[in-house]
Amino acid sequence: MQSILRPTLIAVMAVALVLAMVAFIRHLVPDVPEVYTQLLAMMGALASITGSITTTWLAQPGQRGKRNAGYRAAEVVLILGATRIAIWLTTDSFPGIEQFLVKPVESFLDGYFVVGAIVVLLAWAMSTAMTEDLLALASTR
Repeated sequence: MQSILRPTLIAVMAVALVLAMVAFIRHLVPDVPEVYTQLLAMMGALASITGSITTTWLAQPGQRGKRNAGYRAAEVVLILGATRIAIWLTTDSFPGIEQFLVKPVESFLDGYFVVGAIVVLLAWAMSTAMTEDLLALASTR
């Protein structure tokens, strides 16, 4: 449970999935900025590492009170928030105050973010599911 090797190997596996998705995106839309696809790979890796580490931490007996949907929802919101801010920074597409007030949904949900959110959430979901499976196998032996 305290090994750093398991989260690292799960992150490598998730990054391979993210890189495959990024390559597919670049094949479909060749004009997408390269810095954006590099950001997706990095954010996918960070989300994967975060998911694996928090899943292992929540499996500890002393953390039973924190194992709930609210904790996982907060984790997803933080990951998506960091992804949204990072995409704004790399694509230089900060919406103005007026756009936030007039079109709040369109300010947050542009095409870059929707694709980025899908990629990052798939990496996070895959790493948490794999970590849960490995922890379940470890507890049965």
